[in-house]
Amino acid sequence: MKIKQICLDNLGIPNTTDKIPGYRHGDGLHFDANSELHQMHECIAHIIISAFPQIKTVLDVGSGAGSLSYFLRKLNNDLTVVTIDGNQETINSPFVKPEHHFIVRTDNEYSLVDEKNNLIKFDLICSFEHFEHIEPKAFDQFLSNFKKHSHENTIFWGTAAGYEFHGDDEAHLHCNVQSGEAWAEVLAVNGFGPGRSSLFEEYYHILSEAWRPPHGRAANSYEFVFKNVKPEIIL
Repeated sequence: MKIKQICLDNLGIPNTTDKIPGYRHGDGLHFDANSELHQMHECIAHIIISAFPQIKTVLDVGSGAGSLSYFLRKLNNDLTVVTIDGNQETINSPFVKPEHHFIVRTDNEYSLVDEKNNLIKFDLICSFEHFEHIEPKAFDQFLSNFKKHSHENTIFWGTAAGYEFHGDDEAHLHCNVQSGEAWAEVLAVNGFGPGRSSLFEEYYHILSEAWRPPHGRAANSYEFVFKNVKPEIIL
C-alpha cells in the first residue's frame, strides 16, 4: 500500500535545545537492536498477533524508533504497519519502513491517505507510553486523529505512565499524568469506551520482564484497550 501524509504543515518537532512540553529529543533515537528499549517491543508484537489475528493494518502513534513495527513485520510481513513520531531523526532508524514512517506531531492534525487519496482507517491503533507526553490542551486533537483514522471495529491499545519527573531537566516530560479513572473519563467524554479486557492480564505469560510488575513498566502505567463507541462525534 502506498501511503502519504497530506497535512503538509505538520512536520514534527525540529531539533532544538528549548524545553518542549512532553518532548526530549533523545527519547526516540534508540537504534541499538540489543537494547532493552528495542527488545521490550517483541512481546507486545506477539500479543498483538495472538489477540488480533484478523487485523491487516496497524498505526503506531508516538512510535519512536519503530521497534514495535519491526517485530510486527517480522512476525507477519503481510501486515501494513504505519509509524508516526514527532522526532525528525526517527526516519533514520533501522527499524522503520521509511515509506510507512511519517514525521508529525501527534497532537496536531495529520491525515494518512492511500494511493487513491482515501483516508486510511486502521484495524488497530497503538500508543504506548505516549499519552502522558501530550499536553491537556492538545489532547482533544490527539484523540480526534484517532477517530479520523478508525472504523467501527477499530481497537485502540496503549499505556500511559503514571508518574512524573521532578528534576529540572525532566519535569516537562510527563506533562499529562493522570489516574486510570481520570483517563477513562477523558476517553468516555470523547466518545470512546472499553474495547475488551486487559491484554496484559490475558497474555501475562508472554510479557517480558521489562513490562511485568513489580519492576517492569506495567507496574507504573495504566493500560487502555478501547474502541470508538460514538463515531458520530466530530472533535
